[in-house]
Amino acid sequence: MIRSILQMVVVLGILSVLPDSRVIAQATFESGTQSRIDSLIEQLGHPNFQTREAASRAILDFGMAAKPAVVSAYQDSPDPEIRRRCGRLLPRLDFHFCWGRASQILGNSQETKRQFADLYWTETELWYAFVEASPDLPTKYARRRSELSAGYPKNRFGAPITKIDVSRYELQEGRLATLLVIGAECRQQIPPDALRIATRLFQQRWGGQYAKDTPPLLRKSYVIWAEEILPLPIEYEGDKLLELARTTLQSSDLPAMKRQQALLQLARSRTKQDDELIRRYLTDATVCDTVFNKGVKSQVQLRDIALAASIYRAGKDPIAFGFANLKLDADLIFRPSSLGFPDDDARSKAFQAWNAVIGTTR
Repeated sequence: MIRSILQMVVVLGILSVLPDSRVIAQATFESGTQSRIDSLIEQLGHPNFQTREAASRAILDFGMAAKPAVVSAYQDSPDPEIRRRCGRLLPRLDFHFCWGRASQILGNSQETKRQFADLYWTETELWYAFVEASPDLPTKYARRRSELSAGYPKNRFGAPITKIDVSRYELQEGRLATLLVIGAECRQQIPPDALRIATRLFQQRWGGQYAKDTPPLLRKSYVIWAEEILPLPIEYEGDKLLELARTTLQSSDLPAMKRQQALLQLARSRTKQDDELIRRYLTDATVCDTVFNKGVKSQVQLRDIALAASIYRAGKDPIAFGFANLKLDADLIFRPSSLGFPDDDARSKAFQAWNAVIGTTR
């Protein structure tokens, strides 16, 4: 009995120091995979063209697992044909990796893949940041938006002229479409000012017709912009526009830019119930915009827009309450960017002046 127990202890001790069979299998699999990749890379220099082509396709099938070996061969192989083919394979491996991730979000039809490829090659770095969910994505997006805006010729007012010879600006067109798709998918992460200026570019380039005559990938993204990011459609009129504004203000998830438009639309309403809806925003410090005017920095918040709307509804002049930079707007009564304050002290004085008129304490 004691001998059998000792034998069992010895066996268990031996087993405890032996590698796990699953670890062995995994190591064997990885070793076999690496050997296969190395063999395929050698075949890239084969005298037969068909063999070289087949090896290239097989390496692509391994995906990013093949990338380290391809990079190494591209840098160090003595065979110029292997180096040349590895140089061509590297961007294709990155594309297949990005498409594998992007297809989970955008859909994986052949048509979507073709559309994605057209956009990917114009803005590879930004797409890579998108599929990797990189923390640098908002910064990269804002930088690309600035570069794109600067890439178009300007009119005498400094605004980009986008209705021009497309063949001369094909790269900018692809980048603009990329901003459209990524901005739609990552709208909660992109800085508001980047979305705001990108919105201007979309409206100038495509207007409201973009969703009607474009492929599904871009059409889907444009619908998201139209419903959640772009200003309220001014082609709506009367009750239809006011109802859309009310619906917008009832959702705190929508971008501040869209809600500020809704507040100014409701300023035209003469319905008493809208007073309460606007009043809710008098304490909302969400930032809509940061504006520089004659060297002075002002911040526009939702509560500022709500205050201006309340003053207008009461038949008063917002300038008398501290909106010193007020500018009129044909569609929204006031230009939203003109409704900010340089600091909280100026903002508090405006609210105090308004509260004195309505007889309440803020």
